Amino acid sequence: MPFDDHRPSRRCGIIIRTVGLLSLLWSGATGLVAQTVDDIGYDIDGNRVATSSSIRFTSVGGFSVDPERAVPGDRINIYGRNFDTANPGQFAVSFAGEVGSVVHVSERVITVDLPATAVEGEIVLTLPSGTDVTVGSLTLQGVVISPAAVDLDYAQPFAFAAQVFGVPSPTVVWTVESLVAGADPGSISASGLYTAPPVETGAFPVLVRATSPELGQTAYALVRGSCSASTPLAFEALTDASFDAPFERDCFEFTGAAGQVISASYIGGPIARRFRILDAEGFPIGEANSGASVAIPGVLLPESGTYRVEVEAGDVEPGPYQVWVAVQSDLTPGRWIHPGPGSWHEASKWSSGIVPGAADDVVIPSYPTDFTVLVSSGTQLCASVVAEHPIRFTGTGVLTVQGTLTANAGVIMAGGTLSGAHIVAASGPGVTATASAGRLHAVTLGVPLLVDSGQTLRISGGLVIEGVTITLGSSTAGHSTIQLEGTQTLSGSGEIACVDSPIGYQRTLSVLGAAATVTIGAGILVHGADGLLSSSGTQSFVNLGTIRADVAGQKMRVDGLENFGLLEAPSGYLELDHVDGALGSATVTLGGTLDVDGAFTIDQSLVIRDASTLTLRGNWTNDSAIAMTGSTVNLGGTFTTTALGSFSRSGGTVNLIGTYDLGGGTLALNAITGDWRLAGGSLVNGTLDTSTGGTLIPTTS
Repeated sequence: MPFDDHRPSRRCGIIIRTVGLLSLLWSGATGLVAQTVDDIGYDIDGNRVATSSSIRFTSVGGFSVDPERAVPGDRINIYGRNFDTANPGQFAVSFAGEVGSVVHVSERVITVDLPATAVEGEIVLTLPSGTDVTVGSLTLQGVVISPAAVDLDYAQPFAFAAQVFGVPSPTVVWTVESLVAGADPGSISASGLYTAPPVETGAFPVLVRATSPELGQTAYALVRGSCSASTPLAFEALTDASFDAPFERDCFEFTGAAGQVISASYIGGPIARRFRILDAEGFPIGEANSGASVAIPGVLLPESGTYRVEVEAGDVEPGPYQVWVAVQSDLTPGRWIHPGPGSWHEASKWSSGIVPGAADDVVIPSYPTDFTVLVSSGTQLCASVVAEHPIRFTGTGVLTVQGTLTANAGVIMAGGTLSGAHIVAASGPGVTATASAGRLHAVTLGVPLLVDSGQTLRISGGLVIEGVTITLGSSTAGHSTIQLEGTQTLSGSGEIACVDSPIGYQRTLSVLGAAATVTIGAGILVHGADGLLSSSGTQSFVNLGTIRADVAGQKMRVDGLENFGLLEAPSGYLELDHVDGALGSATVTLGGTLDVDGAFTIDQSLVIRDASTLTLRGNWTNDSAIAMTGSTVNLGGTFTTTALGSFSRSGGTVNLIGTYDLGGGTLALNAITGDWRLAGGSLVNGTLDTSTGGTLIPTTS
């Protein structure tokens, strides 16, 4: 293969481009127009294998217009090459001598607005060099409506005018359309006299059309609602206002920047039938449903400038309201953006315009208003919650929180279900039950819980208590109830306090569900006055913790119990019914009373002192020791000498209120045993020996 002296020094396949500086195209009008360009290809051995030439245009030029048929006010494009984008102000465009407005310059396109005085003729582009280039011609054809926009009130008339270009004897067909679905647009005559709709059925904006049947073209005008004045709005500041009459329209305005994401809120008082954000031309860019507390989330501002917020009253009583606008700097899903009340399932109240989901960490931040977020319907799920305003459960709403619920303003259970949450708080009232249908399911409770007088709370799936108090009742009238649904455990550490009622209303822990068993964990104290731990049939309580009657003269009652924890009656009255198995650890002190009924065994030493009272009923056996000092023991039920077991007495009173079956043996009453009283009971099947100093004293009390 012949060797080429022009090969490059590197042995690889390449293409070298050379600009032919002596091969030029020249124009007297614009100077240098183009240069020749040579592309030379080499193979991997450095041999030239291909050569091609091309022309590169370097001059500025314009060569076409689109559209060539337009009307004054239209926008057209001039196409060309090598336009200087660094100096767009140096270009000028005229239409038969009438200068247009250059609105944009790119390397290949210049965009121009036709002047209102545009006439048909040549379109001339003036270059930065001062050179004029004819780029096309303009033909006026189309429809122009004037004015292009107008602000009107309801039922107000206004005359529009239309001009048709390019038709010798034109006709115009006028029509109107409301841009609000279902609203009355008003009416327009054949001459263009428009009458805005009545306030009861209308809504702005309205689109007015002027159509030329000959051309098949239409021009448009916008009718906006008029505002006598606009109140300025500051971001994240509540603005107070009021409706003074039905169907009143109030206007507000704010200045925003292009790219900002805005939310707006209306907080009534009166119900607003419309609440919306409009751009500078009057088109709605965000709108809320009617209501007394509504929000518009996530409105992206298309350009910098002044925006209007409109509020329209319905046919309602006048009253005050507030308006709020804010920049949504945090667009993370799950942020409550409305400084007023609303329901969890309302998408418009959330940052993304979407109800939070399983992966979302919900934040209800602090706002300068007092309001409550409702969980009232549907099944909701989220990862966690931090709430600086109360959350209220009503109806059938279910909220499952997979992690922590930080309730710094409290949780109100007036219905619905809160599931799975670990409830904590840095402040606030904790959890309050205010009705009969609220439920906590599989919750960890790190805040106080109040079930007030007259209220009921349901608990299912177990409850973990973290060093806090559950309070049942108050000094006001009404029963207080916690319904324990199904077999479960109250675990952790803390207390359930039954508040003394001056007129005897019950504070109840009630087991629900066939054969359900509720376990009171080792770290739990149940105590107070007027308390009832209620079960029936095959239901029961298992106590690993402490049940204590500690209010003097007031009763705590447990119905259906297996005890592996502590039973204490210091000053109060502890009544245990349907006790099964071992009684476990029990003490009666400080004038208290322990009254036990069931089929049970005293398996640990039972001490009664300090002028206290022990009453044994049912089928019982003492396998340990009963030690009474200066107190009262009532022996009830049916028992034998073996069942009585070890019974020691120092002072006090022994009453036989049940049946003592001596089994053919002898009851010897003496100075050590002291006198016994026969208080409605009976001594059978044996001998009574009082010869050594003791006496069985018949009594009616």
